[in-house]
Amino acid sequence: MLRLIILTTLISISLSKTCEKKTSVDITNGVHMTDGAIHHRGLRYGSQKYYTDSNNTVRGCVCEIKTCASKCCPLGYGYSRQKRDCEKLPEDTFDPPVLDEYFHPERVKAKDHFHFIEGRPDCEGSNKARIIISQLTTEYHLRIDGRLYTEVKHNIPPWMLKTQNEYCVDTFIVEKEDGSRKTSFDALVCFKRDEDNQHYGISSSCMLISCLFILATVGVYGWLPELRNLHGRVLMSYLMCLFVAFAFLSTMQILLMSNNITINQCVGFTIVIYFSLQSAFFWLNVMCFDIWWTFSGNRGMTIEKMTLRAKFCAYALYAFGIPSVLTIIMASLEFSGLPPHPLLPMIRRQGCFLYGKSRLFYLYGPIVVLWFANLLFFILTAVKITQIKKQTSVLKSRESATHDRQNNERQRYHQVRGDPMSKSQTSTRTFSSITRDEICLTSKP
Repeated sequence: MLRLIILTTLISISLSKTCEKKTSVDITNGVHMTDGAIHHRGLRYGSQKYYTDSNNTVRGCVCEIKTCASKCCPLGYGYSRQKRDCEKLPEDTFDPPVLDEYFHPERVKAKDHFHFIEGRPDCEGSNKARIIISQLTTEYHLRIDGRLYTEVKHNIPPWMLKTQNEYCVDTFIVEKEDGSRKTSFDALVCFKRDEDNQHYGISSSCMLISCLFILATVGVYGWLPELRNLHGRVLMSYLMCLFVAFAFLSTMQILLMSNNITINQCVGFTIVIYFSLQSAFFWLNVMCFDIWWTFSGNRGMTIEKMTLRAKFCAYALYAFGIPSVLTIIMASLEFSGLPPHPLLPMIRRQGCFLYGKSRLFYLYGPIVVLWFANLLFFILTAVKITQIKKQTSVLKSRESATHDRQNNERQRYHQVRGDPMSKSQTSTRTFSSITRDEICLTSKP
């Protein structure tokens, strides 16, 4: 019975526990309110934001109420690089800068804005090594959301965001040979020893296989003269744009796997891939428009009077012109030297190709607009085809009715006037009957 009570108690404690001990604080001495909440040091903990541990200590989940960051040592202490331990500081100068996601400084004090979790990150068992970030880069800072931003120039992408269990920041103490001490803001960070790029290998292999089939399709359309009409040329242009995009994207991923690519090369690959993908989707839009125009029945207009070559050149001017303008705008903003902003591509800061909001704005934005345009052309084409089918069925029914009416009138005419052919057949039958009767009468004795 006693074992059952203990087991039930442990289960209830584990079920009521809503956060880890590391991310909680002791709020036993807090003010208990009538609604079940607890007020402690200016924070209100609802009934779902705290729990009682096995020692009957009430622990509040502070990181669910306030933004948390990781500090290697308690407040008032610093981290000694030589001793690899915490040391008491004569004065607490810990006040790291806090920046937003676009590197704009926030007007907050770190000790007021964050609740600092004490302790160094545990990097064992995850193929990671714990290093001092200043040994790799000087570009690192705390973000307003409690994560640590690091930027390592030779990495692709160069930036990384470390969560609270992957880093700790503090005032680092360095003892010089003459006995003096130097303090600076630094961090211990978990870094992977070997990056996992297996997904690059799979995607690049699939794209290279697609390139082979794209070339085969384009070869067939280019070889057969009957396929080199306007629709065939549009399709070949669309496929060749996809071929260039897939070829450059797979090459970039292979170079990333071999760690044999620079930031400038990434920017070059990104520009080519971006232009090719945009051109492919614009050629797809041309294809949808051309199909709709074919079924629309708009004859006698300017585009209908154009030759095949002139019409294809007009389509090419649209399908390559607008992507060229979009690519020039993106490249100009990338090299404009403007401070980081949500509307800037920031390719060199984010690594190869577009990421996050930049990808949403520059790549997916035009594609979504084209998708809606293609959907509209599809609906209009379907409506037109339905109308043509109805008109065709009406014409067929009218032709059938006219044909039946003509047959009926012809039969009535023959009945009134008599059909010459039927008359001749009747005369022939009558003559034959009379002749047989005469022969029979003559032959009698």
